[in-house]
Amino acid sequence: MSIEALRSSLGDYAKDISLNLGNVLTPEGAPDLNETQIFGIALATAYATRNQTVVQAIE
Repeated sequence: MSIEALRSSLGDYAKDISLNLGNVLTPEGAPDLNETQIFGIALATAYATRNQTVVQAIE
């Protein structure tokens, strides 16, 4: 599952999370970080959730 698929699977109750995923996990949303750093933060956050769907979407 990709990040876009994960975002699409979120219901209206999680609209703010969906928007934040789209903004924060991009170079435009985190201009001082390179793509490797963004990926590392996303992966660490996914593991912290202990939600396999989120981990698989990030990996």
